[in-house]
Amino acid sequence: MTAGAGTTDENEARRLSRALRAHLRQEFVAPAGAIVGFAEIALEETEQLGLQRYRGDLERIINAGFSLQQRLNEALSQTGEPDDIDAYRAQLRHDLRTPINAVKGYGEMLIEDAMSDGNDAIVSDLKKLLDAANGMLTRIDALVAFTGPGAGA
Repeated sequence: MTAGAGTTDENEARRLSRALRAHLRQEFVAPAGAIVGFAEIALEETEQLGLQRYRGDLERIINAGFSLQQRLNEALSQTGEPDDIDAYRAQLRHDLRTPINAVKGYGEMLIEDAMSDGNDAIVSDLKKLLDAANGMLTRIDALVAFTGPGAGA
């Protein structure tokens, strides 16, 4: 390998790393905030309606949303380039899926409970929360295939 080839590989790694962070910032930060926001709205609504039995699961969803935001912030504030961008994307995918799976699990259970209890008032907010979580899962799964802007698809 010539000196120029090593520099080209390093430049490509830096470019991919910067592109991945830009992708994370653009595609993940707002939906993660929406998940927390919808869960907080649902929590406020359940408290106003005196539906305390949903509080624990909604708080778990909020905590999972905060965990998701924290993991995104850590990825965005990371300095330097990962040694293996593919392994980094796979690890990031795993790290982001964990809180989203918690959001989905608790959200689906809450919708079932609310519908069976006849508490349709909060179902709409919970469905919006699940829509945001499902959209986030789609984006997370796409991380493995992400190769940066302009890559062939």
